[in-house]
Amino acid sequence: MTQQRFGASSEKWSPDKLGLFDEAEILSDEDEIDGRILQSFAIYADERGMLVPLELTKVKEWANLAPSGSEIAIARRMAIVRALSLYLHILEPTSPVIETSQIGRTQRRLSNHTISAYRDSLKLYLSFLSDKLKRPIAMLSLNDIDRESAIEFLQYLEVVRNNSVRTRNNRLAAIRYFLNYVAGDSPSAMLQVSEILSIPQKRWDKPLVGYLEREEIEALINSTDSCTWSGERDHTMLLLFYNTGARVSEVTRLQRQDVDLNRQHTIHFYGKGRKERVVPLWPKTVQKLKRWLEKTPQNDNTPLFSNRFGEPLSRSGVRQRLLIAQKRAIQRCPSLDKLKISPHTLRHTTVMSLLQSGVDLSLIALWLGHEQLDTTHQYMEANLEMKKIALKSLKPIETGDINRFLQPSDAVLAFL
Repeated sequence: MTQQRFGASSEKWSPDKLGLFDEAEILSDEDEIDGRILQSFAIYADERGMLVPLELTKVKEWANLAPSGSEIAIARRMAIVRALSLYLHILEPTSPVIETSQIGRTQRRLSNHTISAYRDSLKLYLSFLSDKLKRPIAMLSLNDIDRESAIEFLQYLEVVRNNSVRTRNNRLAAIRYFLNYVAGDSPSAMLQVSEILSIPQKRWDKPLVGYLEREEIEALINSTDSCTWSGERDHTMLLLFYNTGARVSEVTRLQRQDVDLNRQHTIHFYGKGRKERVVPLWPKTVQKLKRWLEKTPQNDNTPLFSNRFGEPLSRSGVRQRLLIAQKRAIQRCPSLDKLKISPHTLRHTTVMSLLQSGVDLSLIALWLGHEQLDTTHQYMEANLEMKKIALKSLKPIETGDINRFLQPSDAVLAFL
């Protein structure tokens, strides 16, 4: 980041100069005090020629000059400058949370979605600690993070926020990721960190994979109205889902350049974990895609499936269109009425159709982009038709009607 002078000695510096408050807003006494603190910091920074990004050590030096010298006053000064720096993005990135995000993005090359999930988890945890300890987030310290509070936070997620066990485990993974960095940066905190890292992941129920029968998926795809622009888009999109078994995130990021309808009749996916794969298309899917591409802008970067504003369909948008198709398909196939269908259900349906057609499990794993074969093996457990075929191949044992009681003799009957 290019450094530049922070202060401005030509005029007083106050929060209203930054646009932090509306012109018509009446500032409270607390706001006035914060404004004076910021003004004193601006004068201090200007006199010493501070450059941005601000160095954390120099900010701490100024905070320690609080007139009262109390820890509360010093913490308040740090909190005010930290809030300002987050607003202006001018603080030196030495905060553990900021550095953890940068390490994940640069060294581990985590995706933006993963980093955002970690960020949201830490925000929830810090907000929980703030409410529990009755202190602002800016005044929390590393000592406030302990095993007891972490366990209470995980319980809060399940009981109060009604999060699933898998979500709870994901939040715990984000906290572990942050604390692993803290342990490496501050060895003195290793004992405290190890207590939290010892919290185990909770097991969760693994229900059977839900999928659609052939007549159900056909009714779902054919329920769209191909006479309208949105109906033809939905028809092509649902057919592509069933043809490729793609994830909803893979379909929503598709562009016109990812489709090859002239040479190989394939589609190129950029999937989970930065894995790329090419999936062949049925002749019917190729025909539908050709018709659909005629109605989209002739630009390689054009989203393959867009909304009415020309932007890529979101995950919630795809789910909404799928629910609309389900409601229409109920008239043709009443069994759809009791099913809970999501875009991932179509992926399960593709796998089950391939299994029932005799396709090898390793080939299906490549088709879906699974990194481990064990992930694909769960579909074998859910395939009832294959279980029936296996049961028929097993020769049943011969069992006769065995009567535990023999026919009594005439003498016994006479005695009775």
